[in-house]
Amino acid sequence: MRLFYSETHSRHAPEWSLENGNPDEYLDCPARAYAIRDAVLASRLGAFEQPFENPDMSIADMHSQDKISFLRN
Repeated sequence: MRLFYSETHSRHAPEWSLENGNPDEYLDCPARAYAIRDAVLASRLGAFEQPFENPDMSIADMHSQDKISFLRN
């Protein structure tokens, strides 16, 4: 299994998310990313790779146009 991690993940720390159209606690906080990283390191599953840009893939390859429009507006 390929494992990816970057310290830039800790910059993704919104105060809330939308769940079924309602504001809710955002669970994917930096502390969770660090806990997962530490657990993976302790388990010795393998070495982390740095995430990389893929010029052949766009946001539209991973998300619906409705979601992209929502996030942009």
